[in-house]
Amino acid sequence: MELIKKNIHRNGIKARAATQITLDEDVNIPDTKEDVGRIVQEDAILHIEEIKSEENQALIRGAVLLNVLYTSGDGEGTLCEMSTKIPIEETLQMEDITMLDKINGGGELEELSVGLINSRKINVKGVLSLTASVDEIKDEEVVVDIVDEQKAVQTLEKELNLLQLCMHKKDHCRLKDEIVLSSTKPNIQQMLWNQVQASNVEVKCLDGQLSVHGELKILILYISEEENHPVQVVEELLPFHSTVECAGCREDMISQIQWDMGQIKIDVKPDYDGEERVFSVEGVMELEIRLYEEETIMLLADTYSTAKQLEPVFEEISYQTLLVKNQSKSRINGTIAIEKNRPRILQIYQALGTVKADEIQKTDEGLLVEGVVCVKVLYVTSDDEMPYASIKGQIPFQQIVEVPNMEEDAEYMIQADLEQLQAMMSDSEEVECKGSLNLNVLVFGRRKEKVIKGVEEKEPDYRKLNEIPGMTGYIASEGDTLWKIAKEYSTTVEILRQMNDFKGNEVKSGDKFLILKSVAG
Repeated sequence: MELIKKNIHRNGIKARAATQITLDEDVNIPDTKEDVGRIVQEDAILHIEEIKSEENQALIRGAVLLNVLYTSGDGEGTLCEMSTKIPIEETLQMEDITMLDKINGGGELEELSVGLINSRKINVKGVLSLTASVDEIKDEEVVVDIVDEQKAVQTLEKELNLLQLCMHKKDHCRLKDEIVLSSTKPNIQQMLWNQVQASNVEVKCLDGQLSVHGELKILILYISEEENHPVQVVEELLPFHSTVECAGCREDMISQIQWDMGQIKIDVKPDYDGEERVFSVEGVMELEIRLYEEETIMLLADTYSTAKQLEPVFEEISYQTLLVKNQSKSRINGTIAIEKNRPRILQIYQALGTVKADEIQKTDEGLLVEGVVCVKVLYVTSDDEMPYASIKGQIPFQQIVEVPNMEEDAEYMIQADLEQLQAMMSDSEEVECKGSLNLNVLVFGRRKEKVIKGVEEKEPDYRKLNEIPGMTGYIASEGDTLWKIAKEYSTTVEILRQMNDFKGNEVKSGDKFLILKSVAG
């Protein structure tokens, strides 16, 4: 008798950690920059440079890359810009990990504000969240079949549907394009400020690669070469499409690919005539790739022999299944009012937004996602002494992501992205914001199943065999199956079918059977 075994892969998390850190830094204005009169707007991203595993802990290094748009303190209200890099380093305690473990992690800039201390110094306050985790894929060897030359061993199979994590890695997608000034725009003397936001991003699995496409919403302020050097505004929507090589990726895989737009570098370059009329746009989109595959495995559910005594060795395992992969869209609508001490709106330049899912609750219908869209609006004012300003606000949203048969212990992954955002003046003191967001959701169920890890062979129990009649009649009860009856009376399902000309599979209460005992060997 030979046991046929197979390894099944079970997904899990070996260790997970998260923390929040506060940022409170005073930053000096570079000597080459003008004095600060008033801060107009800030723009920052959290860049993770290194995640290193150590004994029972993870080390995360990175920096907050901050750009500040401000008006000069010389009374003329000239627009100026400065950039700075604030390093961060944090250790997260993670029990049972080693230096050999691969750590997946990231961070998010939860809050950030910039205050003016004096004309040569600003203060930066913020809250950062950092996460780290280590995947664990356990190989479980289970019995799937038995080969028996005597044909005395009977086997019962069962089906196991599980979800396997095939790939979890980080990669990046490079983006490169150009913006050429229209003929109505003057040449560029100096770029002052730029803001970039990705929208309508979609990442799809193809065979051997990922397809990445979306749009970059770009705002550029620059000083022109015209007399008095007036500030010019360029607004552009750049579509992009790129592919990323991904060995082992297939179109039929289940994917959860989270993207994060890193720093986009915009530089001024000459056109074919040598005039400064082109902005080059280059950047990297960071991708965290998780690819899953659903697999159906036939396992050995039970066994017995008509020649000897077999005792299966059972063990309970837990495994992951896919409950739902869903995409839900939500509309947002709200207003942001200007504070009394802020200048009134003359014209809106651009509105940018980020989605924060603050609370996720399991309900009978699925997942209830509540959060806010944090909006920043840059605008031209009616105040000559402060011609530019910005306002911030939050637009709440609430959305149900439908998950049929939602389970109490279900696990989920959600990525919330802003699809569209429009800002319109209600009047000089209020901005109306409308838009839509996408919620991409994977929901996993956790199942427990008894599997056979081995089979012990013993000598036949002759006393028990002798108690079983050679031939008998039997009336089926509720819960009986062909397998159960055949095993109890030391025969086989095949003989049971032949003796009773039984064609179906379902045994009903009251069915009558003639049973012939079968003892091999």
